[in-house]
Amino acid sequence: MPRRHLFAGLAAILALAVPLAVGSVAAADPATQKQGARTVAVSQAADLPDTNAGLTVTGSGFDPTVDAYVAVCRADIAAADPLTRCLGGPIPDENDTAGWALVSNDPEGKRNAAVFGDGGSFAVDLTLGSAADSGVDCVTESCVLIVRSTGDAASRPKDITIGLGFAAPSSSSSSASSTTSDAPATVGADTIALPDAYLGQQQTVVFTGFTPAEEVEVTVFSEPVTINGIVATAGGVVAITFPISDALVPGVHTVQAVGRQSGLIGLATFTVVAAPVTSAASASTSVASSSAESSAPSSAAAPSTTESAPVVTTVSSTTSEPVIPATPTTSGTNLWWLWVTLALLVVAAGVGVALVASRRRAQLLEQERLDREAAFAAADREAAAADTA
Repeated sequence: MPRRHLFAGLAAILALAVPLAVGSVAAADPATQKQGARTVAVSQAADLPDTNAGLTVTGSGFDPTVDAYVAVCRADIAAADPLTRCLGGPIPDENDTAGWALVSNDPEGKRNAAVFGDGGSFAVDLTLGSAADSGVDCVTESCVLIVRSTGDAASRPKDITIGLGFAAPSSSSSSASSTTSDAPATVGADTIALPDAYLGQQQTVVFTGFTPAEEVEVTVFSEPVTINGIVATAGGVVAITFPISDALVPGVHTVQAVGRQSGLIGLATFTVVAAPVTSAASASTSVASSSAESSAPSSAAAPSTTESAPVVTTVSSTTSEPVIPATPTTSGTNLWWLWVTLALLVVAAGVGVALVASRRRAQLLEQERLDREAAFAAADREAAAADTA
């Protein structure tokens, strides 16, 4: 598996729904998230001001018969959680701020509402009064823009979330300068084992540069999935391995690793794709091929490069590219000639037996004829002898 580096283009990473921690240094670019036919875009996803931030949220492909809420909430919100830990207060209970919006064909006089357009599209503007409001502090905690259809969690489609990053507040130019200098760094992954992964596979992401032995908070977005118990090695290497589960729907996902001591933020993206369709024959062929390759002499393996770090080499060796299904063979159907040959042999044997039987019968009939002629000749001789006497 070739190594993938994501050091360049943090703005592109944020465009794929990356929730950032305090003082992110990434550019304030728009971000888009797609789930099936539904698409959501937000005008700015990073370096949002801590007060009076303005966002424009657009969407398309939604069911216009089902209302939708648009809000900014804590990133760890689950599908079954009510929208209570959001900027501006609980939504929609008695909440008349412009920090959230309702998209509906019957907005019922809500202060901030929009009506669905063609193709289930919409556009709303949010004005966030404060990034630290109603028990939610989006400056020190990860927050997301969330678009949720109404109804219970079991019947509605999955929430669509886009990570947001807010700038730390500053009371003076000196404090702002201090905040900027103390802002944690952001690094890309040294290794992403499976840039394209599918359900059931094991993904491994490796970061370097963390404080030795520090605890690391790891979250996989877009639907937040927390991975506990991650600790950096003595060399500051963080290796994260997790399964591709049903919670990771097809599309682009982001792995965020935040060091508890260093504050270093590691970011990596990968794509979940539909699993390849394999038949039983092709699967057995692939397994046989893999077994043959694994039993090949070690001298045939590609030599490892000296520039690769040992941990990266270890992680890479435990993962493999998705097996490409082999073309099923048709050896079973090519045995028709054997059956034809057997049939011809049976027919030939039958004909031979019939010929032998026919010849035998002819011989018997000939012998009977000769016996009769001999008997008649003997009778004639006896009669002649009697007349003579």
